[in-house]
Amino acid sequence: MPWLIPTATIVVSIVVAAVQYAQWRTANQKVVIDLYDRRFRAYTQIEDAVRAVLREGAVNNEAFHKFSAGQAEARFLFGEDVRSYLQQMREHLAWLISFRDDVIDRSANRQQLIDEKYDRLQKVLKFFENAPDLIAPYMHLSQKNTPFWRPW
Repeated sequence: MPWLIPTATIVVSIVVAAVQYAQWRTANQKVVIDLYDRRFRAYTQIEDAVRAVLREGAVNNEAFHKFSAGQAEARFLFGEDVRSYLQQMREHLAWLISFRDDVIDRSANRQQLIDEKYDRLQKVLKFFENAPDLIAPYMHLSQKNTPFWRPW
């Protein structure tokens, strides 16, 4: 019976290691899901702001604020490609909020500003074509659920 204590110790160690691994996997999966939730929330906030702009045909303060808040939330959740794209969108929205119809109508180069507004609105409209493809790789839940006994 002198082998019983070392054997029991080894068995308990294996069980403890398996439990710790399962806890690590659970914590890792929680982080992945939390990250997905934060990214999805930021994206939908930005999408709602852009939808409001397209519905109104102009940028109001509420839509610009909502876009800015979504962009700020997305800053640390996405890569440089998404951040750069959102910055371009912000510049278009900032131009559109600065050059409202009353400002354009009083301008000496009215037709040029109307053309510029049309071009910028078209770029904002393309958000619904470009953004999903750009953001989709960040939204995949790539965490695989492999059993601990088969780590490869």
